Amino acid sequence: MSVRQCPVCGGEELVDCLTWNRLPVFVNVTAKTEKEALQAPTGQLSIVQCTKCGFVFNAAFEPERVAYCQGYHAERGDSVVYRTHLDNVCRLIQKTIPMKQGTALEVGCGTGEFLRVLEPCVGQQLSLLGVDPSVQPHQDGRIRFDSYLFDKAHLPQIPSDLVLLISRHMIEHVVNPLEMLRLFACALPDNGVLYLETPRLDWILEQGAFFDFGYEHCAYFTDDFMRRLLAAAGFQILAWKTSYENQYFSIFATRCPSTPCGAGASMAPAPHNELLRAQEGFSCVKEAYQYARANFIPSPDVCIWGCAQKGVVWLNLFDPQQQCCVVDVNPYKQGKFILGTGHRILAPRELKNRPPKAVFVMNKIYLDEIKAVVSELFPGQFIYFYVVEENIKVLDS
Repeated sequence: MSVRQCPVCGGEELVDCLTWNRLPVFVNVTAKTEKEALQAPTGQLSIVQCTKCGFVFNAAFEPERVAYCQGYHAERGDSVVYRTHLDNVCRLIQKTIPMKQGTALEVGCGTGEFLRVLEPCVGQQLSLLGVDPSVQPHQDGRIRFDSYLFDKAHLPQIPSDLVLLISRHMIEHVVNPLEMLRLFACALPDNGVLYLETPRLDWILEQGAFFDFGYEHCAYFTDDFMRRLLAAAGFQILAWKTSYENQYFSIFATRCPSTPCGAGASMAPAPHNELLRAQEGFSCVKEAYQYARANFIPSPDVCIWGCAQKGVVWLNLFDPQQQCCVVDVNPYKQGKFILGTGHRILAPRELKNRPPKAVFVMNKIYLDEIKAVVSELFPGQFIYFYVVEENIKVLDS
C-alpha cells in the first residue's frame, strides 16, 4: 500500500519518479538454497518526490517487512578498494575531531567492519560501541556490541561521555530521516560530533544508475535536500565532503547548542530548480533502464561481478532465468543464493570452471581491482570488461 504523504514534511503533492513491481526485500541477505532464494519475499518500488520539501522516497515501502537480524552481510572489507575507503574515513575522523576521552558509537554497525578499522586509529582515547539489531551482544577487544534498534526508547542507554556518533549507510533505510537525525541530536552532548555517510542521489541520477534503487533503501538524498535536512534536525555542518569517488556523502556535523533536544527548525521548502533537476535526472534514469533492457543479453559467458545492491537489482531486473554467472569477494555470500533469482554466488577462483568472455563490473571504482584478479585467473586470455555505469551513459551523446 502506497503512502501519499511525505514522512518528512507532511506534503501531499508527490511526483511519481520510478516504479518497479517486484524486487527482493533484502539485497544483503542470501539464501542457503535456490528454492529458498526463489521464494524470498519481494516488495514494490514506487519512488516519489515531495514537491514541498524535495524528499525522494519509496512510497510503497513497508518497514515491518524489513526486520534486520543475523545473516545480514554488507561487508566489503575483502576488497582493497573498499578497505582504502574505510581507511580514508578514519583519517577524516582523526583530522576533523579532536581526540579525547569518551565513547564513539556506531548506529547500525552490522558485523562491526568499520569499528575494527577505526579501533587502531583512535588509540586509547575512545571506547568503541556498536549497536545493530542483527548483531549478537558481545565484547571484541575494546569494541562492545549491543543488539538493538536505535530509537527513542534506547536513548537512556547511550553513554553520557559520547564524543562521536557514527551513522554509515543506515539513514537511507529509515522512513523518516528527519526524525532519526533529531534522535541523533538528542544522543549527542553540545560538543559531540555526528559523522554521516550515505549514498548521494545526485551521483545516482548523474550516472543514470537505475540499479541503485533497491527496496531496502527507502530514502534518497540530494545535496540540496541533505543540507536543509540537517538544518531542520538542529545540526551545524562542520565539514562537508564527498567520498568513494563522489558516490557517498561524508559529513561531519555538531548539534546546535541553542536547539532543544528533539526539536529543530521547520523543514525549508525545496527550491523549484532543485525539484526540476531531480525530476529530469529520473527521466535519464528511466531512459538508461530502457537502453539497458534493450541491449543487455544474459548469457552463460557473462559474469556479473558484485552482489550488493547494484548487482542484485540488476540480476532481478534482467536475468531471472540465471543465465549469467555471479561473483562476489565477500566470503559470507559465496556459495549462497541471491534472493529473487536464485543465482549461486561464486568465489572468484570458481570462475576457473567457467571462464567468462565478458565481466560486467557493477561499480567502476572496482574496475582495476577486478581486472587484476581476472588476469591472475586467466593469464594472457582476452576478456571484455563492461563497466555498467559508463555504457548506459551513451545516452549523453
